[in-house]
Amino acid sequence: MERPFGTSLRKSSHYKRTNRHDQHRTEQTMTKPFKAPVTRAYLQKAALFYLERYAASSETLRQVLRRKVERRCRMAVTDEAVDGTNSDPQTYDILIDEVVAACRSSQLVDDEAYAKGKVASLRRRGASERAIRAKLAVRGISGEIAAVVLEEQDEGSEIRAAFIFARRRKLGPYRLDRREEYRLQDMAKLGRAGFSGTIIRQVMDGKPEGSE
Repeated sequence: MERPFGTSLRKSSHYKRTNRHDQHRTEQTMTKPFKAPVTRAYLQKAALFYLERYAASSETLRQVLRRKVERRCRMAVTDEAVDGTNSDPQTYDILIDEVVAACRSSQLVDDEAYAKGKVASLRRRGASERAIRAKLAVRGISGEIAAVVLEEQDEGSEIRAAFIFARRRKLGPYRLDRREEYRLQDMAKLGRAGFSGTIIRQVMDGKPEGSE
């Protein structure tokens, strides 16, 4: 039976396209990109890349670099493209500390400046001093630096933060109705947020901003 005109041409063209596609995939496999080993230069580049995008404390940067090292070390176990990298992440701890120290000395990382920015941001969101200290500690900010930064806050910052917290959560004077019914519950929420009993009573007995 005679084939329709063009059938063999279409099959030949399809074969060529398929063959080129397979060849391209083979070349990609053969030329798998080389992954740089963990060196001082690699960590410095990673640190600069992160700091260009985010504010960070010394401890935050250290954790970021450690995660990168751990990922690269895991790859070294299963991927031949990772050459010259030890599979034990702990062998790079000293190198990470040196890179973080270099970032501090060049003022790319400043824990006190970072803490000041964090405190201002948290205060605007209604965070208590106790909550702020806890959040700073998680980010590796020392208690001494936290104390210095918090002492720079004016006396009314804690009560203002408490009112902000109450407004955001619609507690106490910001409830539209049934305030007395929920009074103890609202006081408990303010307490769990880290505000003192004195501050809590001032909020509960106060008036929302802008009210007569």
